[in-house]
Amino acid sequence: MKIKYDKEIYTVENFEENGELFTKINGNSVDFRFKKISDNFYQAYNSSNKLNVFIAEDKSNIYVGFDGKNFKFEKVQQDDTYHFTQEKNSNLDIIQSPMPGNIVKILVEEGQAIEDESPIIIVEAMKMETTLYSSIAGIVTKIYVKEKEQIDSDNPLVLIEKEQTLI
Repeated sequence: MKIKYDKEIYTVENFEENGELFTKINGNSVDFRFKKISDNFYQAYNSSNKLNVFIAEDKSNIYVGFDGKNFKFEKVQQDDTYHFTQEKNSNLDIIQSPMPGNIVKILVEEGQAIEDESPIIIVEAMKMETTLYSSIAGIVTKIYVKEKEQIDSDNPLVLIEKEQTLI
């Protein structure tokens, strides 16, 4: 399963052995083992710590609570993986809204060449308009939204790729 937390994508694998749940994140074993206590409640432990952990999920998210802290992980659908996993690539810029809102105006078109810090899209939230800008010069390769569309925060709005130059 792929999940998103703080704009990062993680691959999480769980497997059960002798009544204990083991977890790997991006291929690395997690130091804690999990023992199911009841529905949604687990005891996480290793050689030096024990924690009571609450885990629940719905169609879109996984919720984890322990030690007075709560975390929400977004489930990533297969077709969303490409968009989010490329975020740290300096050849791509994925324009995302910092908050839920509405698309007021799209200022670019697919295939259009743009400069660094070009205005890309205007989003309205709480009666305030915010212009989102590119962080690279390149080509607008995909626009995922339409004007007047309602959006959630952190969803991809526009994808920009650097032009590849041949030497």
